Amino acid sequence: IEYEAGALKGNLSRDNLMLGGVMLEAQDFFVGFNPDSHLTEVKFDGILGLALPSLKIAGTKTVLENLVEKNLISQRIFSIRMKTSRKRKRAGDEVQNAGQITFGGLNKRHFRGEHVYVPVLSGTGFWKISMSQIYVGAHAVDVCIPQCFAFVDSGTTDIYGPKVGETKF
Repeated sequence: IEYEAGALKGNLSRDNLMLGGVMLEAQDFFVGFNPDSHLTEVKFDGILGLALPSLKIAGTKTVLENLVEKNLISQRIFSIRMKTSRKRKRAGDEVQNAGQITFGGLNKRHFRGEHVYVPVLSGTGFWKISMSQIYVGAHAVDVCIPQCFAFVDSGTTDIYGPKVGETKF
């Protein structure tokens, strides 16, 4: 499997997956081995693919597709909270991931205001969205007038947006 940054060799497998007390039977997954140098530098336990169906391995089901097909969630959405806990018990301890993924809804404790749904633009296979404004804190950065496009990617720490605006941040 090749990613925007990094590649991994392995085998396609299928097993039952326990997600927060919910058993997802017959879930396809990739057992990776022999990662390239980029992936050996990143600390993680595994990769849970959240790509659109057009980017999945042929003949497999994504976790979201499988949850919907088996009627284990009522809405075809997922939400992600990315957060790292800086608390360490002693020097040298790993930084613990305090992130969360919610399938079939969202956790209202992790945001303020109204949740806004943005349609995914078709044709790319990626989570591509249209934007009209970018804020850094309370400051509007004029790079998306009247509109620009961005890729939302939970699998990287990079933000992909308009080239013209990258220097304004």
